[in-house]
Amino acid sequence: MDQSQSAARSAALEAQATASPYWDIVPNPRGGSVPSAERALKSALEAFESGTDAAAPLILAANALRAAGWASALRFAEALIFALPQATASGENRALFGIALRDFRAAISRHNLWEVTCGYTLFSHYQALRAMLADDPVRAAAAISLDELALAGRPVPPALLDPAFDENELAHWRARYEQALLGLLRASDNAQAEAALDLFADCFSALTGPDPYDAWRLAGGVLKGLRTVGRARDAEAKRLYARFNMLLAEQTRGAKVAPAAIARMAVALLWRGFALHGAAAGDADAIELLRDYGLSINWFSGPESAVRSLWDADATARLQALEPPLGLTALPPEAPGVAPSRQSLRGIGALRVHVLVYEDFLQTADAAISALTIYAAANPRPGKPDASAALQAGDAAYRLGAAASAVGLGGVATLADALGLAWRRVAHAAAGSATAVATNSRTLENGAEALRRMLHQVAAGIAPADPAAALADLITLIESDRRASGVLPAWH
Repeated sequence: MDQSQSAARSAALEAQATASPYWDIVPNPRGGSVPSAERALKSALEAFESGTDAAAPLILAANALRAAGWASALRFAEALIFALPQATASGENRALFGIALRDFRAAISRHNLWEVTCGYTLFSHYQALRAMLADDPVRAAAAISLDELALAGRPVPPALLDPAFDENELAHWRARYEQALLGLLRASDNAQAEAALDLFADCFSALTGPDPYDAWRLAGGVLKGLRTVGRARDAEAKRLYARFNMLLAEQTRGAKVAPAAIARMAVALLWRGFALHGAAAGDADAIELLRDYGLSINWFSGPESAVRSLWDADATARLQALEPPLGLTALPPEAPGVAPSRQSLRGIGALRVHVLVYEDFLQTADAAISALTIYAAANPRPGKPDASAALQAGDAAYRLGAAASAVGLGGVATLADALGLAWRRVAHAAAGSATAVATNSRTLENGAEALRRMLHQVAAGIAPADPAAALADLITLIESDRRASGVLPAWH
């Protein structure tokens, strides 16, 4: 990369960081904090700016984020640690590293796990940090997709390609798709770009098969979601459209399952929009699609008021009964702009949450785990799972996952979402989906029991245990596919 390219890349990244769209992200005023990580990042920034060793405080920050279960934040912190030697050896890298560290510290201090997981600015920094270690930084950055950061530790089920289409039909739709792709890349005005996106939508609709895990159903949902949040013409979106073109070529050659990398990239881009900007009743189809792929979000959000989840609605009502209404960015129950006192915080290992939020979360968690237990008990018969009960068990787990994400209990949220996804897969299999997985009641029971243990630890103010073992079994269950692996559905 020559000097002019290097300068242009540096300026572009710095401008993107300076013009960060934080204002466009729904705040999470009741999010839990990780004070030890915040202190360590402050020390790391001071050390870096003074020219002393920043590695030790960065390692402390990474350890604190690991203890809190903030998997994506941990991955970002590790990228900072690995890139630090390169940052101290190059003026350009030093400037980029400094911006990334400052923005990361600021994001951690906002206590919004969704922003830390898939925020626009942090991801661009993550790409730059990873690229510092590569021979060709520009290509390396472009090769890193959002799922690497946003979906850290999360399973994504296989996306299938319907074999019902013959070669001529696929050739026809691929020709139209390539026409749309070229039209988007060459578009000189908004009308041309929108026409290309409309043609994409037509292609996805025509190619979508009946299975809920059809890859083109996912593609159509992602396109609609990106258009909803005004991100359908971003560089990341265009890279995804190009990958869809390659996927269509693979389907023409007889492929039955989409590459995991394409499915993960698509799911991450869909999730980002609703996780950061909120969802409304009109987004019900997108929320169902996200749940089919293992991701929960909080439902109703807006710039003036937000009901981020059931526990948040209850907390808001209780606080308003105690004192005048609070603004969205206020911290309950202190005055707007005033940090909570030590007496108003409850420790959960490395995490600190407001006592009212803590109490409301425990109520929501208790209701969700009770519902999950009830509906799971409706599936005792070998080989005959109840689709309706399985679906409701999954939804109960997703409610818990959304509430845990809002509080900042990252490990609980990841396990709850994975369990919700496993039950949803059971529901689809029972309803006749071709994507039937090898359902295993013992794996589901072990996952639920691990989740209960974590919630008991949260109730005791103890850091929840690492759910790695239960999560690994669920991932194996979720990412299996009958058509890909020859595994037939079985209820053990």
